[in-house]
Amino acid sequence: RVKQLGFDGIMIAGITNNNNADKFIERVSTQSKQDDPRFKVLVQNYAAKEIVNFVDGIVREGLQYNILGVPNKNVAGEIDKLKFFKQQGKDVYVVEFVTDTKKELAKKTILDNQFIGYFAPLELNDVIKQ
Repeated sequence: RVKQLGFDGIMIAGITNNNNADKFIERVSTQSKQDDPRFKVLVQNYAAKEIVNFVDGIVREGLQYNILGVPNKNVAGEIDKLKFFKQQGKDVYVVEFVTDTKKELAKKTILDNQFIGYFAPLELNDVIKQ
């Protein structure tokens, strides 16, 4: 149905770390690419090695800082997971909700690892409150 609407890819979000998640992603990817292998499948905030052959990329929000600006305690481990996907030829997108000094530190991490970065406006916090 997504293809019928004219989209050339999907992003699967809200995945949790369980056995069914990997099978779900595999099934969605296989069905989506069946008649169009160029159809893109991205997964948000889920970087299990088992899905690497079924996705075109990973989107990681808040790699270095969460939306409130609190540092991620496991940045190195998260970077290692993302690097695995990058080494397999997958696109790795990182979205950060930071400004000023935190933005510069996050930008350095993104550039050093050759990820694709985007800095979303902090005003999104206000949208959540409304």
